Amino acid sequence: MLKEGAGAVKEKLAHNVSISSTLAHMDTAISLPHQLLMVLLVAVFILYPALVSASLSMFACRILDTGSGPHPEMQQATWVHGYWLRDMNQACYAGIHASLYLPLGIVPEYYFWESVSQVQMLILVSIDVFGRALPEYQQALLLICGLSVIGMVNMACSPVIARLLTVMEFLSLGVLSLTITMGLFFVKTSQETVGISQVRG
Repeated sequence: MLKEGAGAVKEKLAHNVSISSTLAHMDTAISLPHQLLMVLLVAVFILYPALVSASLSMFACRILDTGSGPHPEMQQATWVHGYWLRDMNQACYAGIHASLYLPLGIVPEYYFWESVSQVQMLILVSIDVFGRALPEYQQALLLICGLSVIGMVNMACSPVIARLLTVMEFLSLGVLSLTITMGLFFVKTSQETVGISQVRG
């Protein structure tokens, strides 16, 4: 019995020593920025549901009275956008709720614009990935078309309240398009290559 107990204690101590030595090795092998990054990722993973719930609750509204029915004159909560679930006395997109929402920089009619931005990014990435099978100048032309369409859509909708942000975004897309266009001067097409080879011949 004593031998078995001593063996169990020895195994437990060896296990604890191995864990502590592993942690000590990780502490010396991994730099401080990487350790902080790991802690940040773990914290974000744990807090993600609460953060998303708190963020989306800003837009959770409920329509109470529609102004119709047998006694519409008795209905008082007839705000068209509904009332904030966190404070049912507060009309959505008005007063305090507007002061919390407007700093996000999106016009209320375009609350879904972040999804549109993700689709735009997906289009550009798709052009970059699938365009690799095409010649360089065709890939560049596709990118120019994609950037031009995105710029026109953004300017036509103007979803951002601050006009300066809209102008800066449009200018950035214009600079990218101009850079790609200027790069086309250094791309040789197959016809140019054939012509050069014939001249050399």
